[in-house]
Amino acid sequence: MKLFAAVALLLTLVALPARADDPFYAASVDTADRGEQAFRTSARQALARVLVRVSGSEAVLEMPEAAAALAKAAGNVSLYRYTTVGDQRVLFVQFDPDLIKGILRRSGAMYWPEQRPPVLAWLVLDGPSGRRFADPATDIELIEGLREGFSNRGVDLRLPLHDLEDQATITTETVWQKALPQLQLGSRRYGTDHVLVGRLVELSSGAILCDWLYFDSESRMTRQSRSEDLMAAVAPAVDLAVDSMAQQYGVALIDLAGTSHLIVRVEGVDNYDQYQSVSELLSSIDVIEFLQTVAIEADAVVFRLSGIDDNETLLRLLPQGSAVSVLDSSAEQQVSLRWMAP
Repeated sequence: MKLFAAVALLLTLVALPARADDPFYAASVDTADRGEQAFRTSARQALARVLVRVSGSEAVLEMPEAAAALAKAAGNVSLYRYTTVGDQRVLFVQFDPDLIKGILRRSGAMYWPEQRPPVLAWLVLDGPSGRRFADPATDIELIEGLREGFSNRGVDLRLPLHDLEDQATITTETVWQKALPQLQLGSRRYGTDHVLVGRLVELSSGAILCDWLYFDSESRMTRQSRSEDLMAAVAPAVDLAVDSMAQQYGVALIDLAGTSHLIVRVEGVDNYDQYQSVSELLSSIDVIEFLQTVAIEADAVVFRLSGIDDNETLLRLLPQGSAVSVLDSSAEQQVSLRWMAP
């Protein structure tokens, strides 16, 4: 079946609209009061959090363009509201996605799209009664601190179930010895390649000593931390995992002025519903600024897009589980895909 003739009306260049309300570009910060100075301070803190989350790295805050944007953060707030949590006043601040991308683009910082894999954490505590797995019901400060730390960086934290299936593969000694083959095998059921292993010891002085291992399908890294404060002790674990992930998944935002376009040909598209599904798939990639249908064939559609100027970046940004397969990406700035869904 050929595509409906009405699709020809779509052969125009379309700017992809930003989402009106997106927590990915927002942050909640404690604020002293509703005064102007407190608002400016809180807006600056919120923008710093958003820049770190979206870029994937705290290094962005050291860049001159980001520093200049932070100085005038209050004037660039797109939405804000006050709430109260307990006795603390909290300010929710949201920024326009295009503003954030523009800062990152001018800074030369990387951009890490919102669709991110989770991190699975195996945590063992060594105490007077021996070694045990961290328990969300009793180790609330530890678990919630890690969860909040990852959430602030735009990554979800997962915890193992510690059920019979886990127990058959991973014990406290498996974690303590950092037995990588067993950890990889036992983590596979949770559907993520990104795993954090933590060994925590509370010293007689009251300090907390932590030994962290992060691994994925490509790398393995370790870090140690020690602090009197639990949150300060676990913060390096978040940095260890998220910084590594950002290096893998981050992409450079190109300057649209004078940039070339990428041509994407998708085969296996022979009806309007399939065409719409393919268009929505490409439109869901955050860094694509414009998407244009340039040709409709009997069983294929050809798109021109901007915001991405190389094949490798496009293939990296296709959502996991997408109903497409790669036919050919050898030609410069041209990719051939096949639509696999009905």
